[in-house]
Amino acid sequence: MVRRVENVMVRSIAVEDDTRLSLVESHVEALMESIGEVGLLEPIIVCRRTKRTPMVLLVAGRHRFEACKRLKHETIAALVESEDSPEIDRWRTLAEIDENLIRRDLTAAQRAKLVARRKAAYEAVHPEAKHGGAPAKKGGGKASRAKDAKSASFADDTATKTGRSKRAVAQDAARGEALRDDLDRVAGTSLDKGTELDALAKMSAEERAPLIEQAAAGENVSALHQTGEEPKAGYSDLMRTWKSFRAAWLRASPAGRSAFLGDVGDEFAAILADTSEMRAAS
Repeated sequence: MVRRVENVMVRSIAVEDDTRLSLVESHVEALMESIGEVGLLEPIIVCRRTKRTPMVLLVAGRHRFEACKRLKHETIAALVESEDSPEIDRWRTLAEIDENLIRRDLTAAQRAKLVARRKAAYEAVHPEAKHGGAPAKKGGGKASRAKDAKSASFADDTATKTGRSKRAVAQDAARGEALRDDLDRVAGTSLDKGTELDALAKMSAEERAPLIEQAAAGENVSALHQTGEEPKAGYSDLMRTWKSFRAAWLRASPAGRSAFLGDVGDEFAAILADTSEMRAAS
């Protein structure tokens, strides 16, 4: 199904439940600069209410909407759904999940659960994106090709929305799909780490159940030992050293930073590359 983008009067759009969609000023300001330079690249989503007091309600795109308001745009590009559309709840689910993914400090288990929920909701709204999108039909003109253009993949869309890499998004989704309801009991325990979740996912539900029970009871347990895996040697020590160095770097003057880089620039770059690889692997 191809939805039509309409130019909706900005003053006609109302925002409900504004406490959930509270604004991040830095995000709004960055969007104002971007929209001022290249325009609004992604339409907002609104619901046209008809059964009660007629109005247009914002569903998703609070920061884009606010940026356009402050830029004094009279109209804004929007995907418009009716109040009784079966899609509207899916859009609202996506908006709520995105808000949590962007705004909250999440543990590995919490993020995995949200990303898996987002994948299910996104693919329900964009079924053509589930397998990479539907190819355009041959022989069609420009309008036909635009109509058949595929939506962004889930990983691409989520990476854009959250600022995380596609690899990290895919990893979170895989953890969420493998562990599902177990993630609620894992959250906040000794098992609430990326490497632990990966190890749990390799175990059967029956194998991991007693381990999760122990962790939920407050015991310091590890799934890595159950699967024969071990954390990377030296990783924790390296990360503690890196955090200490970063704090010192932020306190240093520009002249001090320049002098440091002049003395050990190449060696420092190698350390950074090694640290980056280890973090990605975790």
